[in-house]
Amino acid sequence: MNPTDNRSNHAATLRKPAEAVAQIHSPQSPDDLTSLSLEEIRRMFHELQVHQIELEMQNEELRRTRNEVETAKKRYFELYNLAPVGYCTISAQGIILETNLTAAALLGIAREAMVGQPLSRFIIANDQGVYFLFREQLLKTKEPQKCELRLVHADGTLFWVQLDATAGTAAGGTPECHLVISDISLRKQAKESLRLSENRLHLLVQNSSDSLVIINADGTQRYVSPGAERITGFSIAELEGRAIDTLIHPDDMNNVVAAWNEAVEHPEKTVTVQYRHIHKTREWVTSEAIAQSFLDEPSINGVIASVRDITERVHAEKALKDSQSLLNTTQRFAQIGGWEWNVAEQSMTWTDETYRIHGLAPEDQPTLSAELIERSLACYLPEDRPLIAEAFRRCAESGEPYDLRFPFLAADGRRLWIRTMGEPMRKKSRIVLVRGTIIDITREQQMKNLLQARLRLSEASAFLSLDTLLSCVMDEAETLTGSQVGFFHFVEPDQQTLSLQAWSRNTLAHFCTAEGKGRHYPVDQAGVWIDCIRQRRAVIHNDYPSLPHRKGLPPGHAEVRRELVVPIFRNESIVAVFGVGNKAQEYDQEDIDLVTSLGDMAWDIVLRKRTEEGLLRSEERFRKLLESLPAVAVQGYSPDGTTQYWNQASEQLYGYSAEEAIGRNLLDLIIPPEMQDAVRQAIGQMAETGQPIAASELALMHRDGSRVAVYSSHLILEIPGQPPELFCVDIDLTERKENEDHLAAALAEKEVLLREVHHRVKNNLAAIVGLLDMQRRMLVDPQGRDILTELGGRIRSMSLIHEKLYRADNLARINFQHYLQALISHLRTSFGSPRIHCQAEAQGVEMPLDLAVPCGMIINELVTNALKYAFPGGLPAPGNDTCRIWVRMQLENGVYTLSVADNGVGLPPELDWTGAKTLGMVLIRMLGRHQLGGSYELDRQEGLRFTLTFSEQRGRK
Repeated sequence: MNPTDNRSNHAATLRKPAEAVAQIHSPQSPDDLTSLSLEEIRRMFHELQVHQIELEMQNEELRRTRNEVETAKKRYFELYNLAPVGYCTISAQGIILETNLTAAALLGIAREAMVGQPLSRFIIANDQGVYFLFREQLLKTKEPQKCELRLVHADGTLFWVQLDATAGTAAGGTPECHLVISDISLRKQAKESLRLSENRLHLLVQNSSDSLVIINADGTQRYVSPGAERITGFSIAELEGRAIDTLIHPDDMNNVVAAWNEAVEHPEKTVTVQYRHIHKTREWVTSEAIAQSFLDEPSINGVIASVRDITERVHAEKALKDSQSLLNTTQRFAQIGGWEWNVAEQSMTWTDETYRIHGLAPEDQPTLSAELIERSLACYLPEDRPLIAEAFRRCAESGEPYDLRFPFLAADGRRLWIRTMGEPMRKKSRIVLVRGTIIDITREQQMKNLLQARLRLSEASAFLSLDTLLSCVMDEAETLTGSQVGFFHFVEPDQQTLSLQAWSRNTLAHFCTAEGKGRHYPVDQAGVWIDCIRQRRAVIHNDYPSLPHRKGLPPGHAEVRRELVVPIFRNESIVAVFGVGNKAQEYDQEDIDLVTSLGDMAWDIVLRKRTEEGLLRSEERFRKLLESLPAVAVQGYSPDGTTQYWNQASEQLYGYSAEEAIGRNLLDLIIPPEMQDAVRQAIGQMAETGQPIAASELALMHRDGSRVAVYSSHLILEIPGQPPELFCVDIDLTERKENEDHLAAALAEKEVLLREVHHRVKNNLAAIVGLLDMQRRMLVDPQGRDILTELGGRIRSMSLIHEKLYRADNLARINFQHYLQALISHLRTSFGSPRIHCQAEAQGVEMPLDLAVPCGMIINELVTNALKYAFPGGLPAPGNDTCRIWVRMQLENGVYTLSVADNGVGLPPELDWTGAKTLGMVLIRMLGRHQLGGSYELDRQEGLRFTLTFSEQRGRK
């Protein structure tokens, strides 16, 4: 069906109603048409046609209008119902009359359910007042109104909306309100986020340790954040308005000015500058400023700078730089280089020492490049390169660490030995790095080779002749230094004459046929090689043919291209000259060290060989000497105790002849039965450890069974290639033992006499104390009685010392702890002071008589003063519960410390004890400072404490 068909159907539908209407309005029947003329009919027909056309045109206009209405209706539906904002019409009473779909969707309910409901139903209680005021103003003023409030969604959630309202009139003339509802929740959230962000930014600026500064075009500070107070020490009031150039270090001013100009000229850039500025404490602080110019911004019109105190960072960077420098220096000294391979980035990093070992300059190499691996591999011998490459690959791929040693040819031509190590670094079980070291062990390898050479020479020296050994030394020197010729000549004691001695076997076989062994000739006639004697140091001639002072070579002498000659010293004298020559590379200090070490060993061999010859000659003299010693018995025996040597003194001491003793076990000859197990064990220990047992006095057995007192010492003689031989040297102590017995008896007699002396002195002093006490009781004068009491106490302190010595086992020193306890007990009893607690501490201190007497008198005076004056009325000082006196004597490293203290009232503040004239104070000063040679310290805190320090040596002067 098409539009034309629709129109035909529509016309047919309308025809019948139209004919009915025509009948009503035109009563003339069709029969009347016969009365009309043809012209009239034609005219009528024409009118009908025109009218029909008009009707069709009207119908077309109606259809077009209908389509436009439908289109407008659809557009209205889209614009109203599907608008992005909600539309709502409410009555003057707030009842929803009409709403669109968007408003219903905002509230989460159907549009039909909203109509007839008061809008306030969907507004939260806290915003109802805002809404009613908004609606009242709208109806009252008829002016558009706007407000923001919160609505409640059907699921209970709240959201912000903006209501835009205009007043209107309904069809019946009643007022109504047209509302536009816009969801502004996101805007509110954004505004809240912005507010919070601004608050955080404000807090950050206010509380940041950095400082935010706005600087005017003239260099004055317009705004300074609180962080500046911490950085500069100045208050904000002191900084704002102050020119920045008044704070900056003069040496940094040019840098700051240059940064300022750059920021002003390029406002689109941020500029960073470091500088020093003054702190309020007058110290210089290092800061970093990041600045950007906003001079062209009217709202700012300044340069904004963020300033941070980087003093600690600068110090840390300096420390890190120093640490890196120290690390590089340490690596250089230790000859240890480091490297790191980044598996992911395929990049290699070397330390400075690694470059040095490879003989490469860091500035000439690609940074972090894998090419460094190839350049390193090129330094290994061709046969070793696959080994190190495979070890590196397994470490990087499988995590197998390695530790290898190889010969090494550095890029600058140096021949080295290196030790290279690598190990994987993992992150979450994945290998991310390989780190390792490369160590220059050339010196270690040379020392190892040198030690092996020395070991070979040492082992060979036992059976080779001196000439053959010296030739072996030359051969080892050639091997170690890579030389082709070698010689070793002696220097006579006059230091002016040479004795040609030895050449290496390679020299004699291939290079030199000149004769001269054993020849002597003056030093001043020798060639340039003898410069080592003239200069008294090793000399190197790496370009021998060009030497201007060389004298030429004798017929048959080896051609010399370069040479190294070292003098061998003993006791500041040159005893030999050791030389090597014709090395492929130049000689250096390491070659000097190697040749010097071998030369010293060669001379030791010479000396040892000479010594061995001397020993052989002296051995016979030694045996004759042992045989002729009358008072020293010497026995030699093997580790199993079999006697191998027995001199004449042993025959006389023990009664066995040499023929009877040799071959028998020493235990059966002279060791008593009760000592045999211990001696057998001692002999085994000496044989096993090589250390002789300690010398001691023993009672050994004579042939007739009697005991012989001897002082027995032991030694072990070890000759290379032979089992050790043990010797026992016994000295007869019989006469000395008799003398010791006489001395012991005399000493016991003197000890008895000394005890009697102490006893008599003690008794005499006790008698004096008794007489003084009797006299004291007869006196009426209290002062006199006190004087006699104190005098008796002083004598009693001396008497106690003699009493303790009389009763002691040691008559030379007194147990000071026992002495203190007795002295203090006597003083407390004398002064009747039972409520005063006294404590004595001198554990382990023993003191000689000449120190104990003055110490006892000092303690007597100080404790007497404390008992008499420290506790008035026998009562504690204010603030204390008890009355206490402490006496302590300590001895440490030969220094005595005597301390007498109390917790009493102390000395009067105005009393100068050093100038007091009382007998007690005079005695304290005289005995402590002059007789004992000590020094006093006085502490008046919490009572009174006297401390005397003196040494045993000074106290005995």
